Amino acid sequence: MLAADVLIVTGEFDTHADLLVKQLRQRGLQPLRLHPEDYPKNLVSSVEFTEPERIIRLRAHGKDWDISKVRSVWLRRLMPTTVPDEIEPAYRNAVRAGGRAFIDGLYHLLRDCLWVNPLAATRMSDNKMWQIQCALDVGFRVPRTIITNDPRQLREWAMPIERVIVKPLAVPFSGSPKMQAVDMNRGFIYTAEIDIRQMEESDLNLLSPCPYIFQERIDIHTEVKVVYIAGQTYTAGYRRRTRDVDWRRGQDPHGWEVFPLPPGVENMVHSLAQSLGLSFFVLDLAVDKDGAFHFLEVNVQGQWYFIEISTGLPLLDSFTSLLCKGLA
Repeated sequence: MLAADVLIVTGEFDTHADLLVKQLRQRGLQPLRLHPEDYPKNLVSSVEFTEPERIIRLRAHGKDWDISKVRSVWLRRLMPTTVPDEIEPAYRNAVRAGGRAFIDGLYHLLRDCLWVNPLAATRMSDNKMWQIQCALDVGFRVPRTIITNDPRQLREWAMPIERVIVKPLAVPFSGSPKMQAVDMNRGFIYTAEIDIRQMEESDLNLLSPCPYIFQERIDIHTEVKVVYIAGQTYTAGYRRRTRDVDWRRGQDPHGWEVFPLPPGVENMVHSLAQSLGLSFFVLDLAVDKDGAFHFLEVNVQGQWYFIEISTGLPLLDSFTSLLCKGLA
């Protein structure tokens, strides 16, 4: 039976997890990828409680693993368990609840490990409303924002605002097709600009089952990404070359350059990390034509390796060292 040192909770297709597994093995460690969506069909598990210790066994990727001695956990993606197709409808809720309870139980049994990031902090920080409040609390500028599923309130809010963007409060996105821009081939849901004053009442009424985030559009001069790793900040900027609201739409992913932060903004980043209770995140900022910084969002499980490819910043090595702290 293999004994895992580091547990990586993610999904099957994850380039970042692939890279980290390779880095950890080069440092002589034994990482294990845990894919909750494989449970229960392709992930067999048991927890045996004996005196004086417990044994946590998993059968994953065709091998038997002991994760009782895991000291670091990277909560890369919060994935749900699945219900096999052959389960009868009457039992599906029970199977789903049992899988969720078992996976959550594993997390709780490993609570004394180093977590990147802690489970409770990850769930809270994934919430866009909480992010915005924390950003305001530490001094960031935030575009005028309303989060609503009330068409009447939205029209009133948008009346004095010339340009409005919309983005999902949570994924999957739903509601009016006119309130989203989706690239099905790449799995992206883009931020999009909309003209609320010109929208039909029927489109606005589709808000009712699904709240959206609406913000005043900023004329962005430079997109900024701050990768925060255990007290260190690595920052890259991307000069806007098109009028697209979302930089991912058809732009060069390798066009990022090292972008030093002003001391005041740097201090706010560290305060935000403390407020959110995170040791790792990717922060999206926007710099307008006057040089002012605006908070956009925090990605607790965001993409970051493309920043290293473009800038040479040592993100992978720094992140690997963070996880290794749990084994010190």
